[in-house]
Amino acid sequence: MTKRAKVSATAGVRINERELAVLRQIARVNSTVASVSQLSADFSCSLATVRNVIRSLEHKGLISVQARFLRNGGQLENEYEVTQEGIRVLECDDALAKDER
Repeated sequence: MTKRAKVSATAGVRINERELAVLRQIARVNSTVASVSQLSADFSCSLATVRNVIRSLEHKGLISVQARFLRNGGQLENEYEVTQEGIRVLECDDALAKDER
């Protein structure tokens, strides 16, 4: 089990370190198109863990998930975008990291 990130108390959102890492990865680019297997490889964790993290971040309102489909109905990778609340959480984390230095 991953431990709770320090930003949880400051931002008012319960978020663990893995969720914070995925949120930061998505925020690096304005919107990210990625497969669950790609994110799983990036963070060296299981597919189930990535699905749970994405679901949790979306439930908390920190990211929005847009499913993408081919014309024949086949599903492509989802598109993830950080919401304003997600940006606020990342700013709080950056401020805490700056204070620790």
